[in-house]
Amino acid sequence: MNPMDSNNIQAQATQHAGALFEQSWRTGWYKGLIARIRGKNRELLYLGDIDAQQATVIETLERASIRLEAIRGTQGRGADFDCDFHPRHRRFKQRWISVCMGMMQRLNTMPPIETVQIDQQYYVIDGHHRVSAARALGYIFIDSNVHVW
Repeated sequence: MNPMDSNNIQAQATQHAGALFEQSWRTGWYKGLIARIRGKNRELLYLGDIDAQQATVIETLERASIRLEAIRGTQGRGADFDCDFHPRHRRFKQRWISVCMGMMQRLNTMPPIETVQIDQQYYVIDGHHRVSAARALGYIFIDSNVHVW
């Protein structure tokens, strides 16, 4: 492959990932505005709200495919992403684009995210940007190491 072709492909991937970030950020901003006007909440569920005294780890599943729509909460990044994992801040743009490009170019080598499963809902421990980018890319499933409570 010609190095110029490789540079052009890389530039196009960067531009595409940037456009996906902008679309996701704008969608989240708009939905947030509408929610505030209507008095609604667009926050991620918070794992800390679960009574840790009552929760016990039942099992850990390594590299399980889980539905992105079932991921509803976080261990601690609720201020950074909304309930649909749209980024809330532009300061994450470069990191988000980098993750998105990695997912577009080498899907099978991305490390699984880390989640806690409670009932049928998942809470992200690690991998918030991967969840956000996967949703923007239209993925249905994502690999996760799942800790079932």
